[in-house]
Amino acid sequence: MSIRNETTQVPIAGQSGSRRLKRAAIVVEAAVIAVLFWAAAVPLAGVELQVITGGTVQTVGPVQILVVALLAGAAAWAALAVVEKSSRKPLRIWFPLAETFGVASLAGPLFNAGSTAAMLTLLGLHIVVGGILTVGLPTVAGFRQRR
Repeated sequence: MSIRNETTQVPIAGQSGSRRLKRAAIVVEAAVIAVLFWAAAVPLAGVELQVITGGTVQTVGPVQILVVALLAGAAAWAALAVVEKSSRKPLRIWFPLAETFGVASLAGPLFNAGSTAAMLTLLGLHIVVGGILTVGLPTVAGFRQRR
């Protein structure tokens, strides 16, 4: 006589939807914090947030900050999804990948800012948004490691 112990795993309804909702919340959170950062630097501290692109000076406002942060969040989420699907240990790939893109994104403020204050503000924005996305996306929804 033998005893069999079988476990059937049934997905909990809404579990993947919950993961998506939590990750979407992290993306929105990063964008909102970026706009609050902008508000502290520009209207409150008086920084003229300008960038020079193609010889033209452009003022960076809250709408641009919001849109770019949301786009960065969507790109980070898509990259994380690819990493999760293609690797047994996605965190080993995710963090170096996110850090590489984060460091590369700093080139824009370093070379295109209209002033030192604008450069420091833009660097801060990149670091804050990148940090929230890098740490928040894989951990907020109970990152799953495949065995």
